[in-house]
Amino acid sequence: MKIQNLAIIFVIIMLPIMVMLTLYIGRHTDTLETQESYNSKILTASKDAIKAFEINTADWESVLRK
Repeated sequence: MKIQNLAIIFVIIMLPIMVMLTLYIGRHTDTLETQESYNSKILTASKDAIKAFEINTADWESVLRK
């Protein structure tokens, strides 16, 4: 078998594999970016909730008497 035939068979086999891996990696990257975005939004919301809780549970009467 000539080297040209082997090269054509290699391209026929490897090209679809490379295309599928490229698509998979692209989707995985998008998923990780979305997950990181959600995590940062949840962290910010939690910090805001803790601040609101601290403000709402403060004993304002004792603060105002001083």
